[in-house]
Amino acid sequence: MAAPIHTSHVSLPESLTVQVPERPYETIFTTVLTTNASHPDPAYFGLKPTETVPRTILTTIGKGGEGPEFLSLKYYSVIQRGGQEEYVVKILSEKKLPEESLERLFGPESVKWVYIHEVRPPLFLFLSRAHDSNCTVEGTCTYADYDFPSHQAR
Repeated sequence: MAAPIHTSHVSLPESLTVQVPERPYETIFTTVLTTNASHPDPAYFGLKPTETVPRTILTTIGKGGEGPEFLSLKYYSVIQRGGQEEYVVKILSEKKLPEESLERLFGPESVKWVYIHEVRPPLFLFLSRAHDSNCTVEGTCTYADYDFPSHQAR
């Protein structure tokens, strides 16, 4: 079977299904957008306007338990639309990012196109990598290498 048994809607004898532990899922929002901003806005991160923000950002929960607004942000490519150069960016977040957040991240009126999709990857994809090379001495781990399915904007 190529799908999690508990969410596949396939009827099997209980003697088989009780042998398979249920896997928890977490909702993740994938936001794909285009922007004319070549980098995220430094002001969003409390930096000076002259400082350059990286095009790949991974976040983690702070010591106080406060979660970040997004989990990861990555610039993927540059495209030409209507004779203008735009950057394709993918953001993963635990909540749907409102338009105001995107404006703070990239600057007012800089986001040109947005597609947001809710996905539910198995939580174990993130947790099973807790002891690999993606973790720092402080215990901060990055899990941005999970390849979420591609979706066409409608």
